[in-house]
Amino acid sequence: MDCLHPCALVAALIGFGVPACRSKTVAHVTIPDSADPAARHNLEVIPVDETDDVLAHVDPSTLPRGASLLTDDLSGMQYARIIPNTGETAVSAGERLLVSLNTTVSIPYGCRLVLGDVTDDDGRVIAERTYTLTDASLVRETDVADVKARTSADLAYVDVTLEAEAARRLADATGALLQHRLVILVDGRVVSVPVLRARIEALRISISAGSAGSLSAAQTKADALAKAIRGH
Repeated sequence: MDCLHPCALVAALIGFGVPACRSKTVAHVTIPDSADPAARHNLEVIPVDETDDVLAHVDPSTLPRGASLLTDDLSGMQYARIIPNTGETAVSAGERLLVSLNTTVSIPYGCRLVLGDVTDDDGRVIAERTYTLTDASLVRETDVADVKARTSADLAYVDVTLEAEAARRLADATGALLQHRLVILVDGRVVSVPVLRARIEALRISISAGSAGSLSAAQTKADALAKAIRGH
C-alpha cells in the first residue's frame, strides 16, 4: 500500500460526519490548492471521498508518460499515479498529471483532486498519486490556537493545538467515519492520510515528521511544517 512521506498522523485522531461529493458535474477536475497559490490554505483537514469513483472511466492511453491507473486498497476505487521522468521532480510530474486529468475528466461538483507522495520502504519519494476529496475543509489554520515542533525519543513531531470551539466541533463529529480516511494538507501539500480508528476528544493533534534517517533531518521537517501552518 502506498505510504506518504514525510509525515503521518499519530495514532487515530479525528473522525467527521460529512457529505460525499454532490452529484452535479463540471467540465474539468478542480486543480488542487498546491497549483493555485491564491486558494492555498496553511492547514486543511478534509475527508477522502470514498463513494465517487471519479477516475473509473479514464482511458489510460490519455495519461501522460509515466502515469498509470491503480486500485486503492481501502476504497477499491481508481487513482492515478505518476513516476517522474529522469531528471524530473515528483512535484513536477504530479503537475503534468493534473494538467492531463483536467482535460479528460469530469469530476462531481464539490470534489477536488490533490496529490500525495508515494515512498519506498526507505522513505524516498518515488511517485505522486491522486486522492479525491470532498469540498468541506473540516479544519483550517483559523482553527489553530498554537503550533509547536518538538522531539520525543528519536522522532520529531508538530503539535497543533485547536481553538476550544473547533475542538468541540470535531469531537461532536468524531466517529461518524470510522475506518475511513482524512487527508491533511499543509501549505497545499498532502502530509498525511490517516485512517480514522476511534472518537478522539482532544485539543491537540500531533503530526509525526518521522526520523527520516536522522533526528536532525526530522527536526528540520517538523520546523518547516510548523512554520507553514503558522504562515511565517
